[in-house]
Amino acid sequence: MAVNINKYAVSHVLLILVLGLGFLIIGCGDKEKESQPSQAKKEERQLPDIVITEPRFTELSTTSEPKIRVAGLSVKDLDSVKWENNRGGSGLAQGTINWHVSEVVLQPGENIITISAKDSNTGEIYTSVVKVSYEPVDLLGTLSVKPATIYIDQQNEIIAEIPVTPHAKLNKNKVEIYRTYEDGKNMYILGLLTDDGNINNGDKAAGDNVWSCKFVLARGREGQVELKRVGQTADELSRLWGLSDTDVGQTISVRASAYLLEDDGSFTTVYSNKALMAVEKR
Repeated sequence: MAVNINKYAVSHVLLILVLGLGFLIIGCGDKEKESQPSQAKKEERQLPDIVITEPRFTELSTTSEPKIRVAGLSVKDLDSVKWENNRGGSGLAQGTINWHVSEVVLQPGENIITISAKDSNTGEIYTSVVKVSYEPVDLLGTLSVKPATIYIDQQNEIIAEIPVTPHAKLNKNKVEIYRTYEDGKNMYILGLLTDDGNINNGDKAAGDNVWSCKFVLARGREGQVELKRVGQTADELSRLWGLSDTDVGQTISVRASAYLLEDDGSFTTVYSNKALMAVEKR
């Protein structure tokens, strides 16, 4: 059967096809234009700065230590690196490229420690900040020692006692008492405090949270400061590093320490107050 096609209908269809193809071409052109890489932005100059690497995180962290170490890295050509605690205290760090502050004293609550350095070429100041919250552990009470006076020319048997607040992280095998010196760094252990009812160690009752230690202080062997062997007892150490003639007429100090095992495997050391004993000669 013959089909009669209207020429005007054919023209109309062709017009629609041409217009559709035109839109398609324009659309593809836009996409091609969009796919072209945009003009690169002008690179901004990266200013030199200082980076705090210790403590590890610059966000608010919590510690029970009264002092912390702060350390980090900086670029070359910087003047001396300075530190300042908003709760009090400031000073110079040691070094400039690899710098550190051995001790920053913290105050209870939040401490904001600012590290700053001056670019020796441009004069610009660069800073970095670490926030640390100091929460003291109320673990060790007042340390007491008896007798309060000891004598250089005899062996002195001393009993120390201290209340210890129960704590889940307390390492019960390392509650220690030791003698301290004026510099606050040199010390030697006198013995271990226990709460097991061991009368031989001066403890009166087990589990009463009063920890005790019995130790001896006597005249030491002058000038001998090295250990002779591993495993020496507290009494042997006491005689090795014991009293000297320069202690006569002075007071010596002892302290207790306890160790808390942290979640990351490290230990936090908690110290008691110092207890004093007068040294005399009969």
